[in-house]
Amino acid sequence: MRRDLTLYNLEFPDQDKLEEYWNKRYSSDFHTEVLGRISNRSDSLKSKCGKIYEINDEILKDIFGSHKNNNERCLGWTYFKAKLLNDFYSTGIQDIYTVVEDMVKINNLDEYIKNGDFKAINAIRDIFKKGGKNEKGRDIYSFATKFCHFSNPDKFSIYDRYVAYLLKDYMIKRKDKFISAFIKYNETSTENKINVDKPTVGSLLTAMRDYTFFMNVIDLFISNCKISKRNSRAKVDNYLWLAGMMKYRNESKVAQDYKN
Repeated sequence: MRRDLTLYNLEFPDQDKLEEYWNKRYSSDFHTEVLGRISNRSDSLKSKCGKIYEINDEILKDIFGSHKNNNERCLGWTYFKAKLLNDFYSTGIQDIYTVVEDMVKINNLDEYIKNGDFKAINAIRDIFKKGGKNEKGRDIYSFATKFCHFSNPDKFSIYDRYVAYLLKDYMIKRKDKFISAFIKYNETSTENKINVDKPTVGSLLTAMRDYTFFMNVIDLFISNCKISKRNSRAKVDNYLWLAGMMKYRNESKVAQDYKN
């Protein structure tokens, strides 16, 4: 595979680049031969993994779209959605049912999700921090963003460590494009500050654990891409995720081409 110059130079992808990566999303060869995923599985499964990922996403979109409520009257459906998400996206929650039992008791959760209010993310994270005995003390931030994303994909982007790693690179190399997000974050953060002139890796990765900052960065990223409005968030999310894995996944077959 030839080096992707958009990724190597940390340029902002255009519409064609986003479409290229969207086509890779369900390519078995890309996931296995480039990203090195499911490397210990049979050749038969490797050849089908792209289709499996596509079906997983279709199921999640259908279930979340058909069953939007997350309250005590809908405990079963909320549990079903959370369990599928936990399994398909390997979020690693051991006691998912106990966590969901608490999640459906969150006041105004459905209203927050419908309105794209980031209180939904923090409310779910707080529940996870005090969840079942196997979850106590954990901050299942990524799961919270994924649950809210599939509930309202136009308003919530998914936080993933590979997305965070790649965004960190953009913020350091192209920091002039993100200064407004740094300033807003510094106005409210008490424990972590970003040096606007010379942001550090640690401060940026910590800041992205604040979902408001993370979304500000995503929105600034989108504003710098020459793309159409249609499906822009989903396709930018997908680009950051796959390109982040190309550069930072240990098993990536091309990671060495992007270390700069």
